[in-house]
Amino acid sequence: GNITIERIDGVAPLRPNTRAAMSIGTYAGEMIVNLRTDRAALSHQDAADFLAEFAARLTQLALTGRLADDAEWSSVKSAS
Repeated sequence: GNITIERIDGVAPLRPNTRAAMSIGTYAGEMIVNLRTDRAALSHQDAADFLAEFAARLTQLALTGRLADDAEWSSVKSAS
């Protein structure tokens, strides 16, 4: 047909007593990360901060081939 799928997103369900759920997938060479949270437990800003930290650590892993421990990560973040 004449339809092209450009992106697929999936959102993990929040079960009772679950505060956050993530789904990660790839399509067409692109990684898609979705975060769903319980707004009563995490504010919008807290969720955004968590997702930004996750993305930054994932980027660091991609660039260096390893995850930094918390002490190393603090120095990496302060240097940038």
